[in-house]
Amino acid sequence: MIFCAKNYGSHLVKLDSHSQLAAVLDRDVASVNSLHHQAVDRVGAGLRAVARSEDGFVEALKFPITASALPYSGTLSTCRKTKPSKT
Repeated sequence: MIFCAKNYGSHLVKLDSHSQLAAVLDRDVASVNSLHHQAVDRVGAGLRAVARSEDGFVEALKFPITASALPYSGTLSTCRKTKPSKT
């Protein structure tokens, strides 16, 4: 088993200033502790790179979050679930 010092492999990453990550951390640059043997080549459709290392590697991705509506109408206290009609 190999143990590394706490800051071994740490480096700075530039955060997308319009990202939630930058807003939560309240900064545009962050120090991360990461060692990679693989990296993102192309950011896939629907994803967004929100942090990059000084050498341009993607360090964080934003994944889309979806929501669905309840299959009811009216307020929660008055609505009823309807059974599908038989055809």
